[in-house]
Amino acid sequence: MSAALARRKKQKAKAAAAAANSAPGTNTMEQRVKHLLSQTDTPSHYEALQLLTSNTHRSLKLGDVDKALKTAYDGTSLLLNYNQVEVASQMSLCYVTTLVDARVLSTDKEVTNILNISELYAKCAESRDSKKGVYWIEFLKAAMKWSAGMSETLLGDKRLHSNLGRVLWDQEEKRDAVVSLVLGEEVEEIISRIWDAGSERDYLFCVGVVNFLALQNMRDASALVLGFKAKFEGDSGAVAATRYCTFATWLLEICKRDAGQLYQWLASQFQDISRDPQWGPLLTKIGKVYFGIKPPPNMLSMLEGMLGGGM
Repeated sequence: MSAALARRKKQKAKAAAAAANSAPGTNTMEQRVKHLLSQTDTPSHYEALQLLTSNTHRSLKLGDVDKALKTAYDGTSLLLNYNQVEVASQMSLCYVTTLVDARVLSTDKEVTNILNISELYAKCAESRDSKKGVYWIEFLKAAMKWSAGMSETLLGDKRLHSNLGRVLWDQEEKRDAVVSLVLGEEVEEIISRIWDAGSERDYLFCVGVVNFLALQNMRDASALVLGFKAKFEGDSGAVAATRYCTFATWLLEICKRDAGQLYQWLASQFQDISRDPQWGPLLTKIGKVYFGIKPPPNMLSMLEGMLGGGM
C-alpha cells in the first residue's frame, strides 16, 4: 500500500469518526460500522476498526471512561457477530487496554463482558486459514492479566481462569489448560477432562496436584487425588497408573506432614520428574513453603524472578 493511499484511508476514517460524533442519533456510528462490515473488501473492515478505536480513544482522552468502554465492548461484539475475527481481535485488545489505562477494577460487570466476548469468539466460524484460537487466547490472557492486577483476589477472577482453561484445552494446549483450571479451582472438571486424555492422563494429573500444592491449596489438591482414585475404583478397564500418579500422591501425603527429609528423598527417587525444568520452580516453592527448604541464593533469586516474586 502506497503512503498516499494510506494517508487517504486514515483521513477517511477520521472524517467518518467525526461525522459519527457530531451527527444526531445515538446509532449513527453503529450504522456506519455495519455499512462498512457489509462490504466484501478487507479495507472496509479495517476502516470500521479504525472508526471504533478512534472513538474509544477520543472518549477516554476526554475522561468519559464509561463511553470508551461501551464503544470498545459494543464494537468488539459487533465485529465478532459479523465473523470478522481478525479485526475483532484488535478491538477486543483495545477493550482490555482501555480497562488497564483507565484503571478499572475487576468487577462482576467487566468480567461478565469479557466472558460474553469469549462466547462470541466461540460462535465465530473457523475458516481454513483462521487464527481464531490464537486471537481468542491472546484476548483472554490479556484480560486475565488485567484482572489479576485490578482484583481483590491475588490472582484475578476465577471465572476468567476457568474460561481460559477450557479454551486452552480445546486448542490442545492441555498442560496450560490444567494450570488455568487449577487457578479456577475446577477440581471436578480437571478430573473429567484428564481422564480421557490418553497417554497424557497421569502427567496432567501430576500437573494439577503440583500446581494446587504450589498455590498452598491443600483442600483441592486432596480433592483431586481422591477424585482421581475414585475414577480408578469405578473403572475396571482403566489403564494402570504410572510414576506420575505415584509421585503426585506421595507428594501430597508428605506435604500434609512435617517431613522435609521424606520430601528430599521423594525428589531423589523421582529425578526424572523433579529435575524437569517445568517442574523445578514449582517443586522448589513447595519445598520452601511446606518444609522450609531453601535453594542456593543465586537460584532463589532466579526462581523468584520466574515466579514474579511470589515465593
